[in-house]
Amino acid sequence: MTLYNFLLHETYMQELCVICENGYVAATCWIDHEDRFQIPQRLKDKEVVSDKWGELPVANEYNETIRMPCHYIEIGD
Repeated sequence: MTLYNFLLHETYMQELCVICENGYVAATCWIDHEDRFQIPQRLKDKEVVSDKWGELPVANEYNETIRMPCHYIEIGD
């Protein structure tokens, strides 16, 4: 399944998605309540290899690291 179709059909409203390519974060996107999201054009037709839920470390306004729940999606060629 392509990344675009995966994001459209296999994610939930208000979900934070972290898109990884070769083990590195390539992009992030947030699914809004109308299933609208943007990803780089070069990633749209990449195949989803695997996915899992985890946490993304993010800095807050005090430069403290907090961990946000997210959906990690690994893509390949």
